[in-house]
Amino acid sequence: MILYIVINQTTNQSKAINTSMNATRNLIQVMDDELRGILEAETSEIVASNFSLFDDWWEHNIQTTNDETLVSSTDLWTKFKQENKLEINEMNISGDKFKQYLRTKVPSTAILLRNKNSNSAFDVKGIKLKEINYKSNNVEEKIEVELNEEVLKKKKVIKKKISDLYFSQEVDDKILNEYYSNKDIIEISEMNNNIKPWQVVSLLMRYKIIKKRDEALGYDKYKDTEEYKSKLEK
Repeated sequence: MILYIVINQTTNQSKAINTSMNATRNLIQVMDDELRGILEAETSEIVASNFSLFDDWWEHNIQTTNDETLVSSTDLWTKFKQENKLEINEMNISGDKFKQYLRTKVPSTAILLRNKNSNSAFDVKGIKLKEINYKSNNVEEKIEVELNEEVLKKKKVIKKKISDLYFSQEVDDKILNEYYSNKDIIEISEMNNNIKPWQVVSLLMRYKIIKKRDEALGYDKYKDTEEYKSKLEK
């Protein structure tokens, strides 16, 4: 009889422990799901607010490869910071946010974690930084941009380096002239078939014509376009 009571008590205790463990597992799963949801929401917000800046930088600096080439997220962040110092401060972009953006640009199989901490630096497989060769060693030159008389009544001289060119000297000057003729980014894009509105905005940012992307003429119209909305859905 005593043995029966002991076995019964032990069985009940075992059931209680298993119930408690299952509840703990469920709680951990719920917490993991909530954390994943927060990260996904934050990533979506980042891409929605800064996607043109990120995508512009990615297009000009990153090249995909078919081999096992690795680039560290730290190296990519360092280069991004060097080229977008002003934008990083204005948009409050951190290294963690940049790493989240990287995860949206490559398959999950291309992300190689260095340790078990998902927030630590990681390597990205199958991409490399583009090699850019300039025809001259950052020779500074002055380029006069003709402005519409109704805008400034005079010529504006812009100092720039060869390395600061966005497309080419000819194309950059043409777009700047069109913008100073009071054409908005949509009109300029339509006049230059191979150039997207977000690229016009990036060019204006590079030449410090505007301080924030939404200051560009026609940016409100651009936000209503299918191109802008499609990027938000990615």
